[in-house]
Amino acid sequence: MYSLFRDNPIGSKGYTLDPKRPYIQRQVKQQIQDVTNYYRRFPKIVDSKNLLALILGHFVLEFRSDDAQWAKKVEDQSRGFIRTLGLCDAVNKGKIFEHGATLGPQCEEVVISSIERFPTDKLKSTWRELKPLRYLYHSRSDINLPIMNNKTPGKGYGVLLINIPMLLVQYRHWVFSNFGPVEPEAINMYKFIGAYALVNSLESYLEIAYFNRLSRMAYGMPATKYPLPHPFYIPDLTPVTDSMAKNTLSQRGMRTGMVTELAQMTPMLLSDTLWNVLQLPRGPVTIQNEWALALARVPYIKYLVDSLKHAPSMDRTQTNEILNELRESLHSQALKQNGNTPMMQRLVKDIEDLVRELA
Repeated sequence: MYSLFRDNPIGSKGYTLDPKRPYIQRQVKQQIQDVTNYYRRFPKIVDSKNLLALILGHFVLEFRSDDAQWAKKVEDQSRGFIRTLGLCDAVNKGKIFEHGATLGPQCEEVVISSIERFPTDKLKSTWRELKPLRYLYHSRSDINLPIMNNKTPGKGYGVLLINIPMLLVQYRHWVFSNFGPVEPEAINMYKFIGAYALVNSLESYLEIAYFNRLSRMAYGMPATKYPLPHPFYIPDLTPVTDSMAKNTLSQRGMRTGMVTELAQMTPMLLSDTLWNVLQLPRGPVTIQNEWALALARVPYIKYLVDSLKHAPSMDRTQTNEILNELRESLHSQALKQNGNTPMMQRLVKDIEDLVRELA
């Protein structure tokens, strides 16, 4: 289940064509730019208990080292507080944020810490585009670009990946660009969080929100309508994106019986295909982080397996691999040790359903 979406795909049968997709993509990119421009000027409000503020508060900025040296220093220092903050990684099981970390106070959220390396040679001109936050999955389906500052109403759950060295590199550039090498007391870190860290996660949020609308449509569930979440007008993207989802569903499973090929053939709003959205962070899968990665991948596996019902035949090699890993997950101590919250109950039920379906 994990290796399937890490190995490079072998060949491709193309992806589902939609003549309106280029127009929809232009609309989406323009709206992302409009929303970004607004919140750069008027940052989204975050409070002192915000997880990103707690992370930033663990570091004392210094401006003598270059970006690569600073990222390495952050990487080394972050190991000391990952467990304290309840973050998950290869050696720390982490915890469930039962009142959300970004998605909202009624949401359950798991946060994975990443130290994946990134280019640091041209950041003087590109630091604003860094994306230290990336959603691996969330259950929301509002595609009108809400900024997730953990104030959004509604129940749900999600798995968020934070590249802590990247976050601190971007933060240091923001501080120097706005204030120069100043004392910490002069810095309002909350403006940075509301103008950059959260705003730059819009693309990963949006891709998954669209996937959720696509999958809900596939399961025959009603589409949810949301009020526009901004203090300024943007056109509602829901009608055009739902039309694109319907076109995708009309062609799913027609040309392949393989899970990976179906992922490569499913177009997304911004990424070429669902395959790109499914890419996992680099690093080992261990007993400590497997439960979090399962939370982030089972919804996609569920959709892909359901879609293969429409194929002329199903390739059992990949589905057997998925079946074996799902069975192992059910017996994982990490899964059992994370409580009986609604999110974990849903995960176990989805895994059990998939095991029965694939067996």
